[in-house]
Amino acid sequence: MKKYLILLISFLIALQISGQDKPLKKFEGKIKFIKITQTDTTYFAYFVKGDMVRFISYDPCIDKEENQEYLLFFLNKKKIVAIKPTYQTYIVLPNKKYVSLPSEEFQFISSNNYKTILGRKCYQWREKNKNENTEIAFWVNKDYNYDFFVPMLKLWNRVEKHATYFLQIPDTQGAFPFLSTERSLVRDFRMKLLVTEIDYMSLDDTFFTIPANFANYEH
Repeated sequence: MKKYLILLISFLIALQISGQDKPLKKFEGKIKFIKITQTDTTYFAYFVKGDMVRFISYDPCIDKEENQEYLLFFLNKKKIVAIKPTYQTYIVLPNKKYVSLPSEEFQFISSNNYKTILGRKCYQWREKNKNENTEIAFWVNKDYNYDFFVPMLKLWNRVEKHATYFLQIPDTQGAFPFLSTERSLVRDFRMKLLVTEIDYMSLDDTFFTIPANFANYEH
């Protein structure tokens, strides 16, 4: 009986360890989100497959999103291509090397606070910078492996605080913010990014290719 109990306990421990080591499924699909400021609301979407990302800024009043201008990110190649369907042209954008901001200026605050957004549990991460009078609260999800996000931010290398502050947080690889809110240190609202729709689905490789009939604008 004692031998049986030892074997059973060993089996249960092995199951627990194997479950912990199981890698998360890589995200593939579409993420729609909005940017809200004090004066405006704009609409965006990511389409993700492997190391490829298609990013669009779109008008929700226009049905055909494929007619909107968009960017293609090829993360392994560290390449960004801007596509203009209306003019049937494209251009490869120059890369600017990512340099991290001084870490001593930032304070990272993690907590067990969470909220459910679009059916996913999202935990709160806060990044504060007293010199810039800014704090951004990120509500992040790690149910899937969103491993495209951090490399995309570094490749794009935007100066927008929601991007630069997120990259200051340790161990962000694989995480994705479903909501982020920027405020002053006295809680004055500045900007919010909010995921409004997320679809986990297979995407065709052709969605991430430059149309053969499009001309290089540089030429």
